[in-house]
Parts: sequence; C-alpha cells; structure tokens
Amino acid sequence: MKAMPSFNSRPRPHYCLLLLSLLLPWSAPAFEGWEHETTSVLSLLVANHHVARVHGNDAALAGRLRHARDITDEFIHGLQRDGKATPVTFGRIVMLVDFFRDPYRMTHPARTGSFWPSNAATCNLAYLETLSRDSFAMYGASHANFDHFQGRALFAFWFWHKQAVQLAREDNLFAGLMLEAYANHFLEDAFAPGHLLAPRDDTDHDMFTLTLHDFYNERGLTYLVGEPSQLADVARSLQAALANGPLTAATKKGVTPKQLTLTLSSANAFVEALTSKPARIKCHGDANIARNPAQLPLVVTYCARAISDVVESYLSQKMVNSFETYRWEVKFFPLQFQPRVEALDFHLSYGGLTAEDNPRTMNTNDFLYQPTSVDPLAGMRLSYPITETIGPDALRNRASGFSVGLQTVVVNDRSDLDTHVRGFWEAGAVLWGRRYDQARPDWDVPRWYPDQIALAAGYSGVADTQEQGHGFFGRVLVPWPQINAEISLIAGMRYHSGYSGSGLEGGWGDFETVRVEWGMHLASLFLGIGHDHYPTRDSLADGFVIETGFTITFPSSRWKRMVLPK
Repeated sequence: MKAMPSFNSRPRPHYCLLLLSLLLPWSAPAFEGWEHETTSVLSLLVANHHVARVHGNDAALAGRLRHARDITDEFIHGLQRDGKATPVTFGRIVMLVDFFRDPYRMTHPARTGSFWPSNAATCNLAYLETLSRDSFAMYGASHANFDHFQGRALFAFWFWHKQAVQLAREDNLFAGLMLEAYANHFLEDAFAPGHLLAPRDDTDHDMFTLTLHDFYNERGLTYLVGEPSQLADVARSLQAALANGPLTAATKKGVTPKQLTLTLSSANAFVEALTSKPARIKCHGDANIARNPAQLPLVVTYCARAISDVVESYLSQKMVNSFETYRWEVKFFPLQFQPRVEALDFHLSYGGLTAEDNPRTMNTNDFLYQPTSVDPLAGMRLSYPITETIGPDALRNRASGFSVGLQTVVVNDRSDLDTHVRGFWEAGAVLWGRRYDQARPDWDVPRWYPDQIALAAGYSGVADTQEQGHGFFGRVLVPWPQINAEISLIAGMRYHSGYSGSGLEGGWGDFETVRVEWGMHLASLFLGIGHDHYPTRDSLADGFVIETGFTITFPSSRWKRMVLPK
C-alpha cells in the first residue's frame, strides 16, 4: 500500500455558547472581512470611473447613465430606507457573504414571489442590516462554506456573475448589483491562495481545510495574467480614478478602524507589470492583501471589470460578460515510478488568469487525487483536480489543542466499590495523518481501512483533593466529517501520588480509553469509557472510568494569532 498525504485532524465544536464564543473569530475567510468590504468599495468606485470614461460622452445613453449612477451611488453610500442611508453598502454585502450560504434571504423579504428586488424597499434590507452582528450565522455558514474554495469558488463566481449580467440586461440594475456583490466575494476568494488550493467539501475536516488555508495564504502563490492587454482598458480607468489623489475605503474590524488605499504609484507599478506577458503577481490572503503592492490593483481591476459588465449590460441592454469560461484541474504526469504534477490548471477567461506551478520537487505522497478525464492527445497524461502539496505543507502548520473534563473512576477497594470524581486535562499535537477517501483508483487501499486517520500525542493529567497524576498519552483519531463525529483510541501512562490513611501511595499506572466526540470540528463535546488507576489505602488500584468534557483545537497559525494578533 502506498503512503497518502498528511491529514492534520483534531476534534470539533458543539453548539454550546462557551465553545462558540471561543471559536467564532477563527473562521476561514479568504481575506479578513474588512478586506472584503474595503476591496469591494474600491472596485465599485473604479467601475464607476470606468463606465463614465468609456460611455460618458454617449448622448444616447444619457438617461440610462444617470439612472445607473444613482443606483451605484446608493450602493456606495448605503442602501436607503425612508430617504436615509443604512450601513448596507456594496462592500458590506460582499463581506456578509461569509455569513450566509446563498443569496436567497438577502434578495427575498418575508413576503415574496417570482421576482427580483428592484430597490432597497423590495430586498431584505433588515436582514442585511443585522446580519453582521449574528456571529452564530457566520460560524454556521463557515462550517459549510464549500463554495468558497477551489473549483467551487470559481463556479460560484461564474454562475452568479452570469445571473447578475442577465438581470441588468433585463433593466433590473439594482438586483444585478446585489447578485454581483454576492459573486464578487467568490472572485476575491480566488485571489487568496488558501482558498484556491485547500480542499473543501463535506468529506473535509474543518481543521484539515483551515490548516492548509492558513498555510497557503501566508506562503502566497504567483498568479499569471496570460493576456494582460485585456486588462489594459480597466487599468487605464484605475489610473484615471487615482489622478486626483488616492482612493481610500474604510471600515472597522470590531472597534478597530481598518482601511485600504489605492495610490497612483501602486496602480502605475501594476500597469508596468502588465507590460510583461505573462504578467506575474504574487498574491496572499488573510490581512496580507497589501503585502505585495500589485495585488490590490490586480484584485480591484478584476472586480471592477465584473461590476462594469453588469452596468454595461444595463446600458446596452445586451449581455456583456468578460468571464464566460473558467477551468479547474491539475494535470498529472506518471513518469516511471515517480509521477509528478505538470501544472495547476486554474484559468479565468478574462486576462487568461492562471497560477504558476509550484517549483519544488514533489512526488505522489504530496497529493490527493480524483481522476476526471483522460487526454487522448497526451498519451499517458491524466487530469486531476487540485490539492497541491498537502503532505509536507499540512505539517508545517501543525494542529494542536487541549481537552478539559471530569472522570468518574470506580475502583474495588478491600472488596468495596468506591467511586471517585476527579478533573482531567490533556494537551497534545497531531504528529501524522493520512487520507484514503480521495486515493487514486490504482492504489490498493483495503475497504475496511478508515477513510481518514491521524495520530496525536501529548501530556495528560488528573487530580482531585486526594490525589494527582501526570504523564503522557498517544491517540489514534478516526474522523467522520460528514456527520461531525470522531472516534478516538487513547492510551498512556501517568505517575499517581496521593494521601491515604496509611500514608503516601503512588506509582505508574496505564490508562486506555475509547472516546466519541461530536461537534463542528474545531471543538467538540466528548464521552469516553475505559480503564484507569486510582491510589487507594493499599495500592494503586485498577478502575473503570467514564469521562466527559470538551476539546478545543486549532492549527499553529491560529494559536499564533491569539498571542501575536495582527
């Protein structure tokens, strides 16, 4: 049997207020919420400049231009209720996509039917106003945010952008811009390497995806604009918009003011990069969008082009869609006994956008595979969807966590059954993991073998008023993400010491436990049964244990943020 990619996996949360309050800030957006919001505001401003520059002198469109400008101004300054602007802007809607799973509720109030909203009064404005305060909604959506990753993110943008353009062509620019705000979120996701590369569906443990999401967002990925001339028109509008000074979009992260600024110098540097074919621009995610000065202009140019498609479809009453096609796969070459990946074939039609292959040497142990097609023109070449170098990269962002709970120990002390209740705690890290659920068909994996498995080790302690024990444990974890469950087999040893009537008793004792955990992957409630020891008056006695408690786990990147927040 061949080795499979590493799988960093640990437990999951329950719907308990304490655990949720600890976990809610640690979802996996492509960018921080404030980055989504401010980037989108800047994109709408640039799109406005672009439409005005290209169509402003067309007298035949004067009336439609005025109406379009009124609607886009409302999305810039806030959708209106009773003549007053609300906090719901285009950028806020883009940010809020992390809080819901589809656009139904934002576009349909309680009384609805077979129509799309045509103004703020006919959309679900109240829902959008309050949603940013609903952390439970965000956490629930983050647990099933499959559309924000890999090919699903590209599909979500492609599909909803096409619907937005269609609505605008049918004279409903308001609904078109609402759906474009939804679509733009996924387009922005595609520029965060962690979302482009980390696997995400109902078979993926939240910890597994979060680990890779954080690693790739930090490491970055080089994006290639294969046809930079297609971006030139919007890039000129970007420069024109900045001719009189920088554009700034501001919001808050909690109570902390946050802003992104586009400057003429960064736009000029971006335009200069477009003189190369292909243009190469390295991108990052998670509060790193300003790390490379060319990334923000690149993302804004793409988003502004998408918004301009919608407005221009309204103006011309014809479909204007610059993003007609996309592709998503990894091309795989079997070379003798060491297959390798030829290229990450992610592609958007506008600008011929793709990503540069990882230059490091890789082998089959670094990849998950799901065959999709055979290319008859390439002989042995096969096509597989993405997941890049999962094996080594996952362990660079190792998962670790802690468990806290209570044990009930039943021991036989001088022919009497005594029951003791004590606290216990554990802290450990994942050392190794494998996934067999996405194996290549020619890899011989026994059907009885778990789809996913991981090994962890760490410290274990117990104590009550009479005794305490300290030692180590090893743990085998078998997760079932589809039902938010996990089974663990735990074994270890502790040195126990305690006071009894005849003095201090102590010594090493082993323990073995079977534990079932349930929740939402990054934290969990658990119940376990097994064997342990307890110091008695005469000896270190064997006992039967029942234990219950909760576990919280994060990759090292998230623990680091708690200690060293950005």
